[in-house]
This record gives sequence, structure tokens and C-alpha cells, in this order.
Amino acid sequence: MEGDVIHYDLKEIHKEQNGDGGGLIALGAVIIVADFIYDRLWGVQKNEDKRDRVRFKYGQQLNLAFNPTCDLSAGKVGLGMNMSF
Repeated sequence: MEGDVIHYDLKEIHKEQNGDGGGLIALGAVIIVADFIYDRLWGVQKNEDKRDRVRFKYGQQLNLAFNPTCDLSAGKVGLGMNMSF
């Protein structure tokens, strides 16, 4: 330092790369892909569960019923649906 002037002595830093970063990038990419697949599968299952619960709930409220019929003597098989409000 000379009066009001500051002199800096800059030294260059040489960084040596040893190639460890490539493994971390690959691991991160694998985690992202696995998380995407897991979320898709889990999300589809979760949506199906919610739809089934809603269908069951409103089916109960509407008293929606399916009545299978089977008359072996007449050779008839059928499916009836009743809905009452």
C-alpha cells in the first residue's frame, strides 16, 4: 500500500479436474427419471383410488344396484340395473 493506492498481488490458481463430477451428474439424471416414473405410477394409482371411492359414494347415494339374473330352467342369463333417488 502506497499512500491511498492499494497494490494487489494476484496469483493464478490452477484447478486440476479428476473427473468425479460425471458420476454425480449421471446419478442426478437417474434420480430425476426414477422420480418421474414413480410419480406417474403412484399418481395414476392414487387417481384410480379416488375415482373408485367417488363412484362407490355416489352409487350408494343413488341406490344404484346391479342385479344379475340366471334362470337355468328357461336358459336365460341377464343383468338388471335399478336406480332410485
